[in-house]
Amino acid sequence: MKNKGSLGSGAFGFVEKVNFHGYTLAVKEMAIIDDNKIDVTKRVLMDLEVIRKSNECPYIVKCFGYILTEGKETLYICMEQMASCLEKTLKSLGCGFPEKIIGKITVNVVTGLNYLKETHVCLL
Repeated sequence: MKNKGSLGSGAFGFVEKVNFHGYTLAVKEMAIIDDNKIDVTKRVLMDLEVIRKSNECPYIVKCFGYILTEGKETLYICMEQMASCLEKTLKSLGCGFPEKIIGKITVNVVTGLNYLKETHVCLL
């Protein structure tokens, strides 16, 4: 895997843009073991379980697989890379989104959230 740069970071890790045999992926790296915070480990494993089981939903990024380091300390989730994000698109436009576009975005986000609620409620 060849690293192509950072895509972002969050509370549980960071996401890198990676080239793998001609495919561009988003690889999320998370520390899976935190001796001081059992809830962090549970959250990371729950995130993995949900993303692994959500490939049939077109409103959620696809999971192509994951890598768990030998010592089970770091988890890498290999996912579909999104074309862009709202923040970057908004900055490039220099103005707000038209109401029609905001409506479509909202419907897609709510549809994805509803899928997670209805399909993975026991995991959330």
